Amino acid sequence: MIKTPFSTGQSVGVLGRRKSANPEEPMRRRDTLKGSGVLFAVAAALLLIFTGSAAAAPVSAPSALTATAVSSSQINLTWIDSNSSETGYLVERSLSSTSGFAQIASLPANAQSYANTGLASGTTYYYRVRATHNGAYSAYSNVANARTLSTAPTATPPPTTPTPTPPPGTIPAAPSNLSAAAVSSSSINLAWTDHSTNETAF
Repeated sequence: MIKTPFSTGQSVGVLGRRKSANPEEPMRRRDTLKGSGVLFAVAAALLLIFTGSAAAAPVSAPSALTATAVSSSQINLTWIDSNSSETGYLVERSLSSTSGFAQIASLPANAQSYANTGLASGTTYYYRVRATHNGAYSAYSNVANARTLSTAPTATPPPTTPTPTPPPGTIPAAPSNLSAAAVSSSSINLAWTDHSTNETAF
């Protein structure tokens, strides 16, 4: 306690650090904090293990990815399985070689091929593949691309030539008195009466 300079003679208290009466108390406090830190580290490690957040075993990226167009709507993929501990493979596709990739298939372990169907004809697609292992991922494979075959255009039938219409004119009169006479074992003569003057043939 200290005296105030006021005439009232009132005293006020000054807050300060309390000095420990026991010289071993600071040492016990440091030991307690150190022990708490060790326990916290152990608890954090156990939490990582039991929640599956611990780093999983690394897996290698699949290699030699190839893409082959087999029709106007299908591209087949093949790659080399470079792992023995992967749990699956993820296939991604894009219309660009550098961006826009989206997952299109999740395959089981040891898969080495995939057939991508239902594609647009005459279109180039880009692919990449990576392995998975209990939530961890490998690096991506190389990017492979292929262009689906173009659909053959439908043949256009040739235009139909219309039958020419004869020019207008007087219709020739029909012949009459048609007669037939056999003149040999292999010949018959025909005769008729011509009633027209504008015919061009009989």
